[in-house]
Amino acid sequence: MGILFRYEYTFTRDRMWRKTRSLNKGSNCVGVDPNRNWGYRWGGEGASPRPCTEIYMGTTPFSESETRAVKDFIMKRMSQRDQNRHIKVWVSCRPAAKEF
Repeated sequence: MGILFRYEYTFTRDRMWRKTRSLNKGSNCVGVDPNRNWGYRWGGEGASPRPCTEIYMGTTPFSESETRAVKDFIMKRMSQRDQNRHIKVWVSCRPAAKEF
């Protein structure tokens, strides 16, 4: 399903949807919070092991295709021994709503 499906879902059904759209085995609840699906301090404070919460961390670190793809991209770049190992990131901070 991936990010394009989640993008479409937020525009047609739930604008504030923050989780992936993957199915959770043994649960009727859908998705994992990709912000809590990273390996560093996985499952720590602010994450939940319950699939129906907005802050569900997933079954394992990098269990989601989205976080796994970013990890694989970074690890591939870091293993290179030339100029291509550098990664530049542009971050744009914006509020979730139009009004403050």
